[in-house]
Amino acid sequence: MLKTSGTSVMVQQAILAIDASSDACSAALKVGDSLLGVRHSVAPRQHNKLLQQYIDELLDPLKMETNVRLAAIVVGAGPGSFAGIRIAAAIAQGVAIVHQIPIVGISSMQVMAWHYCSNNNSQDETLYAVVNDAKMGEFYLGVYGSYQGKFESVQPESLIKESELLTQLERIKAGALEGTVFSDRLPEFKKVWLSTHAEILNSLVKTDDFAFRASYPHAEALLALGERAFHEGKGIAPELFEPLYLRQADAWKTLEQQ
Repeated sequence: MLKTSGTSVMVQQAILAIDASSDACSAALKVGDSLLGVRHSVAPRQHNKLLQQYIDELLDPLKMETNVRLAAIVVGAGPGSFAGIRIAAAIAQGVAIVHQIPIVGISSMQVMAWHYCSNNNSQDETLYAVVNDAKMGEFYLGVYGSYQGKFESVQPESLIKESELLTQLERIKAGALEGTVFSDRLPEFKKVWLSTHAEILNSLVKTDDFAFRASYPHAEALLALGERAFHEGKGIAPELFEPLYLRQADAWKTLEQQ
């Protein structure tokens, strides 16, 4: 409660979400139960300019609102574009320090899976395999599942060689994954294949068994996952936030020099 001239005013919490881990740049803001704005565009190499612009557009209207407080910032932690992840992390840390709020990091690949899941009413008995091009003959792989209204990570994000790709996809198709409460039902699950680089993946696998759909991390989906994590107490101090790179710094330097 905020006291004003002897009256009590309910202070609403706002949560900001940003992602720049792919060619897409995305931001969304929620105040209380209302989604106030979303900015999303596919604009390679424009993240540094666009992300700050989007944040300013979303947050500026709140400056005159005395009953709204920014409570957390959610950031797509990667894996993905090293430059994009680094830009989003730096901006998120800056916002968090200024407002003295926590950061909530969410896997950008999990965001892709949830965005498809929530927009296609496919929330029951479905596996989402997300495979993104990591360059240098490698791919990022993450697997997520929905079952009886629950959505969770089934296989943590990893970096795999191109030579391993088809074997991994066949394994996912067969449902040969462990570590989840519904592992024994995975062979029967519907399989959805998602990628920020769908054309590359489809040209490599060359089979309709793995028909990849183009997708990008979207801030609205990031906001939904991040808000849940925030209320579960998973926010951390800005100086403790670490992006999910999955690569050593020297490998990124080699890639940037190519």
